[in-house]
Formats: sequence, structure tokens, C-alpha cells
Amino acid sequence: MHNKGECEPAISMEHRPKSMEGLDNIMKRDDLAYHSDRARHELHLGLVSKCMRAARAHLQLSSLHMKKVLDLQTEERKARPLCIVD
Repeated sequence: MHNKGECEPAISMEHRPKSMEGLDNIMKRDDLAYHSDRARHELHLGLVSKCMRAARAHLQLSSLHMKKVLDLQTEERKARPLCIVD
């Protein structure tokens, strides 16, 4: 029983089809590519901007997107099983 206001997942993790795991991987790669591209673009805009205030804003946006890239990569590493080779 859920508390009022809580949502029940449409598909529980135990009953989730394998095909959805592949979709999750594609979505994570897309997120990683998006945030990497945005970080580079904002960095470029920040470096070429003649206005200090605009440059600072672009560099801060670049930093936020790069943090998201690092978070996604860390999440991916944690999800990957450890492989031990003799």
C-alpha cells in the first residue's frame, strides 16, 4: 500500500523486460553525448565572449553540464559488474 501522493511504478523492476535495459543504455549514452556537447559549446561561448558577465554565465553552464557528464559516468561505472581475471 502506498501513501497518498506516491506513484506506483508502471512496471516493477522484477517484471521489467530485458529490451528495456537496452533502451536505458541508449538513453544514458544519449544523455552523456548531449551534456558533453553542451559543455563544450558553452565553454567555447564563454571563452570567446567579449562581455565578462556573459562569459561567466557560459562558463558556469559549461561547468554544470560537465558535472552531469561526470555524474552519468560515475553512475555507469557503479552499475557495471566487476570483472576479475585470474
